Amino acid sequence: DGASITTTTSCDSYFWNGVTYTSSGTYEDTVNTVNGCDSIITLNLIIYESEYPVDTIVSCSSYVWNDSIYMQSGVYYNIDTTQYGCTLFETLNLTITSPTITTANTTACDSYHWSITNQTYYTSGTYSEQTPNLVTGCTDTNFLYLTINNSTTSSETRTECTSYFWNGVTYTISGIYETTLTNS
Repeated sequence: DGASITTTTSCDSYFWNGVTYTSSGTYEDTVNTVNGCDSIITLNLIIYESEYPVDTIVSCSSYVWNDSIYMQSGVYYNIDTTQYGCTLFETLNLTITSPTITTANTTACDSYHWSITNQTYYTSGTYSEQTPNLVTGCTDTNFLYLTINNSTTSSETRTECTSYFWNGVTYTISGIYETTLTNS
């Protein structure tokens, strides 16, 4: 009687004594030796799997993957070797987005509240704000071109004999009267 023990590793499968093994384990087989005796042989096998990782990425403008810069959406592949010598077949599902620029031309009386900045502006001007876009991963830029028309106040003193017609109303009693008008 003779016995032999073989310890080995393999990727995905291993062929031993007419059988293909696809999982790690200890396997035994009986074989006839040269002198006609039976001998038990043992295989201590470790199977490592090839890896097929898939990354789904949304990135703004460009993305670096495996030392390469990608600037267009697409599906990209990379073949490498795992630490155990097995195949590493990587897939990258890449969506490249671009930052957006929005503009608003607005005219308001006296003041304007811009919801993007949550501020109220009282003077004409160009205002901008950058906001993160959580969907695209980009930083978007928003411009507000604002014209503020200020309200005006005027007063007029009149002396009349019996009545005075002003802004659609006839006044017959002395007093101070006010009205609000929309200017151009």
